[in-house]
Amino acid sequence: MDERRMSKRLNINLPAIFKNLDVDNGEEKSTVVNVSYGGIGFIVDVKVNVGQHVELDVQLEDEGIVRLQTIVVWISNDQNNAEEFAYGVRILNFGCDDAEKFIRFCDLRLYNPPSQY
Repeated sequence: MDERRMSKRLNINLPAIFKNLDVDNGEEKSTVVNVSYGGIGFIVDVKVNVGQHVELDVQLEDEGIVRLQTIVVWISNDQNNAEEFAYGVRILNFGCDDAEKFIRFCDLRLYNPPSQY
């Protein structure tokens, strides 16, 4: 598979709450597993489609929760767990306080990663 990533990726493990904004099916627990500038990779046991809008409430360790508006750009099914899906989303709400806080949080860890990552 060709790597199209233009920026460095940070592997991370952050709890999040997932909500599909295009389909009213409630909220689900999810986990953010990696981030890069403008994008997030996360896993959840709910199927959504490319192009759907997703809201993620991400817990930034001791720094609180940020709410991010995103759009799904890729999907991958976990070969070891057919009920779990990995998604790549692009952040849409750049410029808002939560998105800027999320970017600062990730930037700090890209250049000064804590030992647990």
